[in-house]
Amino acid sequence: MVQTNLLQILDSDTILVGHSLECDLQALKLAHPHVIDTSVIYQHSRGPPSKPSLRWLSQKWLNRAIQQHETGHDSAEDAKACVDLLKLKLRKGKDFGLFNVDTESLFTRLQRKGIESAVVEVGSKGGFAYGDKVRSCVNVESDGEVVDEILEGLKTDHAFVWARMKQLEIMSRLDDVERQTEDKMKVALAEFDENIARLWDSLPACTALMVISGTGDATEMTRLYAKKKIYDAELKAKSWDAIKEKWSSDDLEALNFAVDKARTGLGFIAIK
Repeated sequence: MVQTNLLQILDSDTILVGHSLECDLQALKLAHPHVIDTSVIYQHSRGPPSKPSLRWLSQKWLNRAIQQHETGHDSAEDAKACVDLLKLKLRKGKDFGLFNVDTESLFTRLQRKGIESAVVEVGSKGGFAYGDKVRSCVNVESDGEVVDEILEGLKTDHAFVWARMKQLEIMSRLDDVERQTEDKMKVALAEFDENIARLWDSLPACTALMVISGTGDATEMTRLYAKKKIYDAELKAKSWDAIKEKWSSDDLEALNFAVDKARTGLGFIAIK
């Protein structure tokens, strides 16, 4: 019924304005040539793959709080926010609301200063990603070998060694049942502690050791990505009413928060 009513008022020249409209168009089984999506013309402050929620965009750029109702979203309120965001974008220019980051590789900066670098990774496919910016790139099979190669690199005139351990990252991809049943995370954390302790004990004096987690807890992000994957597959094969778990704008917002959480890591630095 909704699809039929829309087709009576839309034509090929109509411009649709909204937020994350791909979800709505997929649900309606519609394709349209002219769409302005506020989740596309504005960026999340953390960049892709995160997408900004309409509530966040409205608060940040319009200084307007929306979606505060206990009964859920107000479609008229959401639509007005989208139109006002589009008007603001047209006034400010195409680069408004984008978060472009101009950065320089750490290895490039060190090379300019004449500092030799090395990279040690578990499962690395070689130094192609680093080009000629590092003196050496070593591929190893375990976190224990990472420690061995860091210490070896420091013996061969490398002033800076960047290394990545993988065991905890692998554990974070396991579902909760497997982690609890096998107790693999507890074992992985103990092994990580042992490797860091061995590295610290073996470092030469006046060496700085920096440990960064890289990511936070990715459990919720992984769950939501899995849900969206199932939804996308069912959407292609089933009718809308037959889909058990539908993907909504609330799910998209939850995914954005989960991605933010996964991107927020921990770190510490010490000088021996």
